[in-house]
Amino acid sequence: MSAGLTAPSITSALIEEDQNTSEEWKEVFWIVAAVNVVGTIIFAIFSKGEIQPWAIRVNDKAIDESNVKGLDVKSDVITNL
Repeated sequence: MSAGLTAPSITSALIEEDQNTSEEWKEVFWIVAAVNVVGTIIFAIFSKGEIQPWAIRVNDKAIDESNVKGLDVKSDVITNL
């Protein structure tokens, strides 16, 4: 998200209206790409792969393999919901 927020500012600072060359656009591309990489690294360092307490349903009637073994799934789903 940081690249999306900063890209317009970077572009307007580096691109001159009179010239508008491909070299200027290459600079913009590399700088915005670097911002994306830095953001990805920060996310990878601080993100977690654990289920958070707010994401767990206590009374959920979700069907998983443990309660479907040997049952006719279609009829069981209809009667249990």
